[in-house]
Amino acid sequence: MIASEAIVPATEKSSGRKRLYITAGTVLAGAALLTAAALTDVANINLGTGSGIGVDQFRLMVAAADANGDVIAPEDEDDWVSAAGDEGVSYNLPGADLLQPDGTASVTFPILNDSESHGAQISVGIKKLSGSDDLANALLFSASFTDDNGKSQELFERVTLQDAKAGLEGVIAAGEQGSFTVTVGLSSTISKELQGETAKLRFVIDAQSV
Repeated sequence: MIASEAIVPATEKSSGRKRLYITAGTVLAGAALLTAAALTDVANINLGTGSGIGVDQFRLMVAAADANGDVIAPEDEDDWVSAAGDEGVSYNLPGADLLQPDGTASVTFPILNDSESHGAQISVGIKKLSGSDDLANALLFSASFTDDNGKSQELFERVTLQDAKAGLEGVIAAGEQGSFTVTVGLSSTISKELQGETAKLRFVIDAQSV
């Protein structure tokens, strides 16, 4: 009798634990079903309109040249070109190929700040591309700028290659034009060793947006 009474409570406790475990498992399964059935939505925000994100355009244009290298007076957008490439744009300086002592050769050409919103701060200089160093160092350079309103600024006058650099006093506003005049010359007396020498030169315009 004592042994029989000891066995019965152990069986009841074991069954109680089993019932507890089954109940807990049922609650966890129900929570999983509720999570899987939750409602969802999404909002996709495109950053920018039209073509999206981009960089504002800033570029300086110069007048195109015809087949002979003469400057074209711009009348429409096709008459403006970019000279930013390594090849640049070549303009004639009539008489520059056969300069005489105290002689000069000049060219005037328009420029355009082809930007919608940025002004252009301009600085200029002259550098030798190839040819005789002696001739390049013997030449004298002058340059001036005339703005849209007809106001002129002398940038440098009859200076050597090393000193042929300057900056414009004002800013060329977006969409505005102007023109540069560049002159190359020799002094009244030159060394006879310069006869027959040649040099290729470049007038460099640096533009920075402001």
